Amino acid sequence: MTMPRDTKTFEVHLLTPLHIGDGEELREGLDFVRSTAGLRVISLEDLLISLRSNNAALGELGHGSFHLERFMKAYKLDPTVAYTLPVRGGGSPAELRRFIKDAYGRPYLPGTTLKGAIRTALWMTLDRSALPEIRRNFKNFQEAVNALDGKDPHHDFLRFLQVSDSPGLEPEKGMLEALDVRFFNLLSPDQAGWKDFGDKKTKNSWNEARGVFVEAARAGACFVARIGMDSFFQSQTTRLAGALPDCPGIRTLQDLADAVNRHSLSIAQGEQSFFSRYGAAGAGAAKTCAEIAAAIRNLDSSSGECILRLAWGSGWKGMTGDWMSAGDLEAVRREKNLGKILCPFCSREKPRRDGPGRYKCTNKNCGKTFGEAERRLFAVFPKTRRLALSPSDGTPCVPLGWVLLRPVEDGRFAGEALVRLEKAAVPLHPNEPAFSEGAVDQVLTASGLGPEKTGDPGPEEPVEPEKILWPAAVLVWTPNNQTLTANHEGQKAYTKSRDIVPESLQKKLFQRRKPLTADVWVQPIGNGFNILEILP
Repeated sequence: MTMPRDTKTFEVHLLTPLHIGDGEELREGLDFVRSTAGLRVISLEDLLISLRSNNAALGELGHGSFHLERFMKAYKLDPTVAYTLPVRGGGSPAELRRFIKDAYGRPYLPGTTLKGAIRTALWMTLDRSALPEIRRNFKNFQEAVNALDGKDPHHDFLRFLQVSDSPGLEPEKGMLEALDVRFFNLLSPDQAGWKDFGDKKTKNSWNEARGVFVEAARAGACFVARIGMDSFFQSQTTRLAGALPDCPGIRTLQDLADAVNRHSLSIAQGEQSFFSRYGAAGAGAAKTCAEIAAAIRNLDSSSGECILRLAWGSGWKGMTGDWMSAGDLEAVRREKNLGKILCPFCSREKPRRDGPGRYKCTNKNCGKTFGEAERRLFAVFPKTRRLALSPSDGTPCVPLGWVLLRPVEDGRFAGEALVRLEKAAVPLHPNEPAFSEGAVDQVLTASGLGPEKTGDPGPEEPVEPEKILWPAAVLVWTPNNQTLTANHEGQKAYTKSRDIVPESLQKKLFQRRKPLTADVWVQPIGNGFNILEILP
């Protein structure tokens, strides 16, 4: 029997810039070159394809002295520019943290990122009254907290909630930018400064401190995602039989939106209060947080809309929900060594370890040793905030990751809630809505997401997995993560298996670590491809 699911399509509008990293960096001379329009990110796949018959040029790739711009001039190359990043901030970066992309090189919003932010908000609805006293036995407290939302992923309190990945959007359509992010950092509980990522010191003025550049989706951009609630896992019978914790008060997507807005309003107001304590240094950020709080309060309570903060920049409060009392937080900080440790005698930061359970002050005028129980903790936690530069006045006052979720359809739909909305994956201008007026029904019909049909469709016929031949694909072996990548006309396929590589190609690929070309059979999987076979 198919249980009904409350499932809707949501537009995810970016109120402030968003960075979701993939753990990699783009570097000047390797991945991009500078231009008057910004940073021109080169298509490595097209570059390799253009060089597949030029052994001399291929031999230079990856050398320590390699520089992309000089290489292009020396071999008179004009490779394809994948996209151009306008730069917002001071100067031009030599490197920047990359935004996550799908197999087609398009930035997207992972469902896990969105669900993680929702999870933090809904965690606040759980009954924490029976948690043991943290100061008596930290281990018992930690085990009780972990059991509160489910002992493992199969018994998670949000087992009923399903969130899809968004379709990828074209980065060349003005969606991405190279964003200068500065780090608001406290010198003392009463004095703010700006952390310099060059010398790692905290400066009095943000103009004196170097920040970090990230590849970010601009404010105004819009993703599309599906969010569904499976009534089978919400039913009391299933919860009792499967030992699933309850998510109290959350039965519909409207309930979810209300809970998220309550949590987000608390976070926005708390951040406004934090920045307001530090005068001119925090005034701009306090104003931005006040505007976000006002936007949350002004939402229509029956619209299903909600505002939340997610991904890089949301910090400790974004990850944990900020639910612990001051005393419990201090106990956790002492147990897990969170935040700055101070010498109890001179208050200098960063004492060094001096044996098990002992510290030694690094201040030459002090130099005293002390134990775990004697160490002091910095009074404010967390004491650092990440702020993007404002497009209006160029000052760091914009917190990252605030988004508005807006439902674009009503009604119930059956079948799979986690689906690909390929028809919705059209290039979007940052200031345009994700759907034109009346286009929702077309997207639902084209994506097979119409209302549940009655009648017995009969047994499904088995479908052979689709196979696609990529002629002359460029193969690259990455030893760090043991991954083989096939590149073909801007698309990528992956495998972890070395066994499918013909013996005649293994030496060059695995030992010499040189890119090579071969005909490759691939299989579409979701938004990407798997390598099935490599022809000798």
